[in-house]
Amino acid sequence: MRDYIRMNTNSGLYADIAREHFMIALSIFEELNKLKKKISEDEYYGYITEQSEKEETIFKNCIISITFSAMSLEAFIYDYAAIVLGDKYVKNYIDKLDVVSKWVLVPKIITGKEISRDKHCFEILRQTIKLRNEFAHSKSHEFSEKTALEQLTHYSTINLIKYSSEAVKVINELANELDSIDKEICANLKFHCK
Repeated sequence: MRDYIRMNTNSGLYADIAREHFMIALSIFEELNKLKKKISEDEYYGYITEQSEKEETIFKNCIISITFSAMSLEAFIYDYAAIVLGDKYVKNYIDKLDVVSKWVLVPKIITGKEISRDKHCFEILRQTIKLRNEFAHSKSHEFSEKTALEQLTHYSTINLIKYSSEAVKVINELANELDSIDKEICANLKFHCK
């Protein structure tokens, strides 16, 4: 039996924050879609203003959801490794790896089995980490029409809802995958604790 008594284990808290902000964004998105169907030509200007405000709120909540999903996954895999392998080992050999590599190597080192990298969840994990990095390390660049169009599409409300939904779902998918190869860790339970 493993000793699970640790301090600063925030992966469950981060997962809760991610879910909560995704639900806020989704609720506003659905409200916006209902509103869009009901407007008349006379109400169009007011709708555009309200739409802009709601889309900004959706954007903010999706950033929080995606960022905290990534933080949750990174915190969990670190804690899992530290519980089993020890803090010193993790600090010396695992801590500096990227998050995706940690999710590949840590289960393999601990159980002798790895989570299949062919699974859709690894593609979404990569996407979530990439988006988190885009948000956390935002860099301005020179304006070009092509880049502006790409950004408008990439960060469109519908895409942000999709990315946020996938980021929240990948927490459960990776927890299920890890639980299937290591029955002692109870990853799914840890991600759902407040």
